[in-house]
Amino acid sequence: MEVHLFTRHGSMVMVLFLFVFCFWIPVEVVGRTGATIGNATVSSSSPRVLKIGVLFTLNSVIGRSAKAGVLAAIDDVNANKSILRSTKLEIMLHDTNCSGFLGTVEALQLMENEVVAAIGPQSSGIAHVISHVANELHMPLLSFATDPALVSLQYPYFIRTTPDDYFQMYAIADLVDHYRWREVIAIFVDDDNGRNGISVLGDALAKKRAKISYKAAFPPGAPMSNISDLLNQVNLMESRVYVLHVNPDSGLSIFALAKKIGMMTSGYVWIATDWLPSVLDSMEQVNTDTLNILQGVVALRHHTPDTDLKKSFISNLKSRKNNETAGFNSHAFYAYDSVWLAARALDTFLNEGGNISFSSDPKLQDTNSSMLHFSALRVFDGGDKFLQTILKTNFTGVSGPVQFGMDKNLIHPAYDIMNIGGFGTRRIGYWSNYSGLSVIAPEILYLKPPNASASNQHLYSVIWPGETTVTPRGWVFPNNGKPLRIAVPNRVSYLEFVGKDKNPPGVKGYCIDVFEAAIKLLPYPVPTEYILYGHGDRNPSYDDLAYQVAQNNFDAVVGDITIVTNRTRIVDFTQPYMESGLVVVVPVKEIKSSPWSFLKPFTTKMWLVTGAFFLFVGAVVWILEHRHNEEFRGPPRKQIITVCWFSFSTMFFSHRENTVSALGRLVLLIWLWVVLIINSSYTASLTSILTVQQLSSQIEGIDSLISGTQPIGIQEGSFAKKYLTDELNIAPSRIVTLKNMEAYVDALERGPRNGGVVAIVDELPYIQLFMSNTNCKFRTVGQEFTKSGWGFAFQRDSPLAVDLSTAILQLSENGELQKIHDKWLLKRDCTAQLNVEDSNKLSLSSFWGLFLICGIACFLSLVVFFVRVFCQYTRFSPDPEQVDVEIQPRPPRRNLKSTSFKDLMEFVDTKEKEIKERLRNSKRRRSQSLDEQSNSIVDPKPNVLRIGALFTVNSVIGRTARPAILDAIDDVNANTSILPYTKLELVLHDTDCSRFLGIAEALQLMENDVVAVIGPQSSGIAHLISNVVNELHVPLLSFATDPSLSSLQYPYFIRTMPSDCFQMYAIAELVDYYQWREVIAIYVDDDNGRNGISVLGNALAKKRAKISYKAAFPPGAAMSDISDLLNHVNLMESRIYVLHVNPDSGLSIFDIANKLGMISSGYMWIATDWLPSVLDSMEPAVNDDTTNLLQGVVALRHHTPDTDFKKSFISQLKSRYKNLTARINSYALYGYDSVWLAAHFSMLFSMKVETYLSPLTLSCMAQMQACSTFLCFACLIKCLTGYATPRLFLRRRGYCIDVFEAAINLLPYPVPQQYILYGDGDSNPDYSDLVNQVAQNKFDVVVADITIVTSRVKIVDFTQPFMESGLVVLVAVNENKSSPWSFLHPFTAEMWLVIGALFLFVGFFVWILEHRHNEEFRGSPSEQVVTVCWISFSTMFFSHTSLTSIIVGIDSLISSTQPIGIQEGSFARKYLINELKISPSRIVTLKDQDACLNALQRRPKDGGVMAIVDELPYIQLFMSNTNCISGGFILLLLMIYQQQFFDSRKMGSWKRSMTNGFQTRIALCNSDENSNQLSLRSFWGLFLVCGIACFLALIVFFCQYSKFRPKAKQSDDEEIQSTRPKIKIASFKDLIEFVDKREAEIKEILKHKSDKSASLVVNQSNS
Repeated sequence: MEVHLFTRHGSMVMVLFLFVFCFWIPVEVVGRTGATIGNATVSSSSPRVLKIGVLFTLNSVIGRSAKAGVLAAIDDVNANKSILRSTKLEIMLHDTNCSGFLGTVEALQLMENEVVAAIGPQSSGIAHVISHVANELHMPLLSFATDPALVSLQYPYFIRTTPDDYFQMYAIADLVDHYRWREVIAIFVDDDNGRNGISVLGDALAKKRAKISYKAAFPPGAPMSNISDLLNQVNLMESRVYVLHVNPDSGLSIFALAKKIGMMTSGYVWIATDWLPSVLDSMEQVNTDTLNILQGVVALRHHTPDTDLKKSFISNLKSRKNNETAGFNSHAFYAYDSVWLAARALDTFLNEGGNISFSSDPKLQDTNSSMLHFSALRVFDGGDKFLQTILKTNFTGVSGPVQFGMDKNLIHPAYDIMNIGGFGTRRIGYWSNYSGLSVIAPEILYLKPPNASASNQHLYSVIWPGETTVTPRGWVFPNNGKPLRIAVPNRVSYLEFVGKDKNPPGVKGYCIDVFEAAIKLLPYPVPTEYILYGHGDRNPSYDDLAYQVAQNNFDAVVGDITIVTNRTRIVDFTQPYMESGLVVVVPVKEIKSSPWSFLKPFTTKMWLVTGAFFLFVGAVVWILEHRHNEEFRGPPRKQIITVCWFSFSTMFFSHRENTVSALGRLVLLIWLWVVLIINSSYTASLTSILTVQQLSSQIEGIDSLISGTQPIGIQEGSFAKKYLTDELNIAPSRIVTLKNMEAYVDALERGPRNGGVVAIVDELPYIQLFMSNTNCKFRTVGQEFTKSGWGFAFQRDSPLAVDLSTAILQLSENGELQKIHDKWLLKRDCTAQLNVEDSNKLSLSSFWGLFLICGIACFLSLVVFFVRVFCQYTRFSPDPEQVDVEIQPRPPRRNLKSTSFKDLMEFVDTKEKEIKERLRNSKRRRSQSLDEQSNSIVDPKPNVLRIGALFTVNSVIGRTARPAILDAIDDVNANTSILPYTKLELVLHDTDCSRFLGIAEALQLMENDVVAVIGPQSSGIAHLISNVVNELHVPLLSFATDPSLSSLQYPYFIRTMPSDCFQMYAIAELVDYYQWREVIAIYVDDDNGRNGISVLGNALAKKRAKISYKAAFPPGAAMSDISDLLNHVNLMESRIYVLHVNPDSGLSIFDIANKLGMISSGYMWIATDWLPSVLDSMEPAVNDDTTNLLQGVVALRHHTPDTDFKKSFISQLKSRYKNLTARINSYALYGYDSVWLAAHFSMLFSMKVETYLSPLTLSCMAQMQACSTFLCFACLIKCLTGYATPRLFLRRRGYCIDVFEAAINLLPYPVPQQYILYGDGDSNPDYSDLVNQVAQNKFDVVVADITIVTSRVKIVDFTQPFMESGLVVLVAVNENKSSPWSFLHPFTAEMWLVIGALFLFVGFFVWILEHRHNEEFRGSPSEQVVTVCWISFSTMFFSHTSLTSIIVGIDSLISSTQPIGIQEGSFARKYLINELKISPSRIVTLKDQDACLNALQRRPKDGGVMAIVDELPYIQLFMSNTNCISGGFILLLLMIYQQQFFDSRKMGSWKRSMTNGFQTRIALCNSDENSNQLSLRSFWGLFLVCGIACFLALIVFFCQYSKFRPKAKQSDDEEIQSTRPKIKIASFKDLIEFVDKREAEIKEILKHKSDKSASLVVNQSNS
């Protein structure tokens, strides 16, 4: 083996000397078998030696391992006779010495050796530089650099032979998501690898709904004191999850600092990238001190399969001498495989006829005057073919399979997840891009179908910092001694919700209790400080309160704050903890009843139709009955009276006429049913009118309030004012602000005429409390006209908002929320709405169906009747007598034409009996003839100072910047006030739009001892040159706008124009201004494009928007490729395009877009500053074709003030350079100012640019970095929407779909959607699985009857709820037929006894009062006892049935052992098992409504269920669709119909019930046995009245006894001596005899006695 080793030691002078020396001495091309011909060196098809370059920092963790691997591989390849048999590999090993500048020099020297491939470098920064050289020389670069940006199309010859950091960052994102952390802090080195890696991490976390809360970057080689300060800073932040992405050689020192600060204790999470395992694996044995520092750290290590080849290789490495490391990390494996990769590819390349030849680069021939001799760099002629051969090579190495995918990355990237704990490290799992996190090795998983679902992500337990296995929650309150600042509105009214309190914590109320209860459910303590907001003399503005939170003056708001649209844009709300909505409250007055109130139940039309139907039915019954029924016969007058009497007497069921015909009885039965319903309706309505308080108001709801002109009251601080004025267009002059409840009452009572208000509009919770506190003196009218809720407000993206939402759901599920509500707000219920008189009137529309049924019955009956009569008439002979005289053989049918109307009437009037009799007689005589029919430094005071300039001269920027710089040089040299003894000399080099030539030109430029360099314009070249100027200490005044160039990595880089960072934020503001939410970024895939778009993504994320697709194309891409790219993005939904390209090629993109129809209505193009630069450079002005092409485009131009000096400069420039374009762009101004800036610091030897700026600057550079502004430039601005809308999509039906589409229609942009049915249709899908599909990005959204439960809100976001729900218990109820004593259930035993006694008591007194007058109450003693009992109990004609169930609620269901039914796919199963601890064996899954009904009806004994537990909307719909028939619901409905009808009328809800039968039936399908038992307390008043009546009746009755004396054998003299009998001496027998006598007898006796007394008095007076 022959190894050429180049290393760098000694002073920098020596380094520079060697650098110049190497480039000055022509390099001899080494070739043992080759021959040099002209400018090309050609080797034979089988060269004896092939050189492979190796670039590493040898004295590094990676370099030591990689060097050993490369050397071992070279030996093994050269010893292997099966590959490159006649060719040996020779390596050219160069040490980059951890320097970007030296690494570049070493790489260029390496290229002089005609190497066919290079392995390395390990540094991503050097890889970026060398990749441009490799591209130019066609030399494959097999690198270990893991920067994700190196994968781009910009570097075709770059081949990464280790896993890309892209995958590592996604593995970290999966790890963060696995432990449900939402924020991380990234600590990284501010270089290409660090920045780009963390950028990818940000994107990966965003897909997991997480984010990088802070990027803690430090420059390469930063002192430990700076890093310590940085760690102290992040330790004050709330996130405790740290991702450490640094270099292996300095990483452990960061952990040592963190340990000293106390950041390696319990509660912290440290995730290290692959650098940490690389360090630990390089140690033969990790010492105890190191392990103590790293306790609890989780790290990712490249996964390499444990194969025999790997074990053999490690053993071979350890046995080799002169090893520089005791251990070997994975880079030894990758280095070994990289050499074998090159060897195998070379073998294939040569075997396929490839030649190893090199030729000169014509682009470098004009640089021979340079001491650097770039012409020594030669191009590998077969490089392109060799590159393709490498990419196609496939073999298994020590690191595993070596094969490249379409993206030129190794296939199957995987990592071991390591945990440092105890006395070493242990593997807790794996990550692969195939199946995510797993405890199974990836190579095993590759044999199975991929499964990256959340449920399939597993890791073993982790020992976290602090030696705990409890997963840290990932964040704490900031460690700055401050608790959570919670603003609480200092209200003056409705203090029950929230108010000031004298006791700690200083506030109280319903909202505070809910918040405190939710906080207690969090798995971590939350220190809080309540701060009252407002002066306390008036309610604060809640919009201002939300704004204070958004401005970080408070952390949260806890109070009665309503979730409204304008607030949700600036703060995050929790799930609502109380439903709310605006309602209208009005004063009402009682209406006095009218003497004509009895006519009000029916409308006029109803009265007329009812009357007409009475007469109509009467007539029909008469027709059907008069021939059969003697009561319907007689003279015409009598029959008319009979019809009228019969018709109207049916109203009271008092008709005395009996019906005998079947048809008559059918009509009467249906009519009596109609009359029963009409009577019940009339009675209920009239009762409501006469007995229920009738209330009236001129305001009937929000519509009448809008149409009026009278003042409206609102609560102070409420959002209602904005809603009424902005949404409902009510004049602000009508709005009156009311302070408290007393003001409400006063304003309503005074009314608009006396300085009050006609109504108050406020939120429902306030109104409910207000009406309750005022004893329901006021009423709400209409329905809620907004639907919202109250929530707690937090700062945007606060993790507490999510956690508290979950806690609120738990409070709701466990019933605690209702208990808090009852504690503060449970008062008198005033839910009754205003009863409007017209709603009590019953119109014809409510009853026409009844009349229709009755009419049809009557009509059919008449048809049947007349058909029968007709049939009879045709066979009827009017003269029966003639039949006896002569018997004809067959009498002819009656001729109707010859029949008179009189004859017909006579026939109809003939009794049925007579007709039948005649027909029978006729049949007997003529039996033989009878027939039958049937859906970038200066020496002091030098004569000349050189300033370099690097531009692509022939470009939009170069053409304007070059004359401006020359003009500035002339002006500076002509100005004696600055550099009086020194002249500036410009050294201008043309980069010619090539990064490789740009590097060459820049290095040549540095040979001229320039003190500063102006340029370059290209961000890519600026990145490369910045490393050189850092080493040479030459300020670089650049026009490159790449935001990453502002980093600490490039201290000598000075941007003299605004950074693209500000431009991207300006675009984000523009997008947010028009309320767009997604954009597509179209850009060149170079440093400027990638980094600019990355900043745009971050800026949009802060505006709740995003880049939906990044459409990148390589520099110099063909127009056909760009056209294909535009066609691709045109198929996407977003129509907002951000075009960030080079000025020289941008217009062609618009031309292609125009041809594709992408610059038309509905599209929106936003161009960055390149477009105004192009347009401002056109001569003489923008032509019509270009203007037409750019119609509607919005662009951003650098803003430069229009000063007189600027105008003078432009005029001077045009006069000096006649061939200058008529117009100049902003780069001319920045170029001019850049020269003056260089002149100032050359004079002052200071880089403090802001202090020493000339007052004559053109573009205000002193303010540029901090106050960059942009001017929106547009040919024509159009306000467009952000999405294309497809014309057709699958349509589905249902309530949820209608609500979703109604909400979509309210959005300010169209949203195309495609409905996809989930499930096979045979059974209900599992809704938790469906939610998981959304979390896995398989669906975008779920539109369904999906319940918001705790487990689901952890993985997806829900909208505000569109329907309230909750679990209820459904049981079957049957008529209790099993017991013969069911009839006793309605009353209590006490009630039955009193009723029975009272029945007998009343019956007895009725007998006493009646038996003397009524023969039916007389007879023998036994007969009279029977009569008393009959008259007593015959008055009881009511019957009652009761519905029963052994399940009366959830408690009895839990305690039972019977099976319970649930809906298939419902979350109820998990709730019943986990929360209520019900055995899974008891749960029966039911598929549909039929299965539910069947299970309830069959009961447990027959394989059914005892009850069903499901959500309320489902249960309501089930009961409605089954008409409550489940086990007897329909029976209950019929039995309580009349009482429910009366109650609904009394509550003013009958009309709503008729239009919403669904709710009516559900209300009726509730039965409680105990509530049906009526106690004595409800009826004692009735009994008292009845008792008094009976007592008075007895008194009156016995008054007669005082005058009566029973018959006795007394003389007339004895009767005369005593005119009154003495009652006390009367026997009981005498009393009974008196009671038993007929009234006529008593009257006769009293009359006789009176006559005798009168005659006696006359006789005494005479005597």
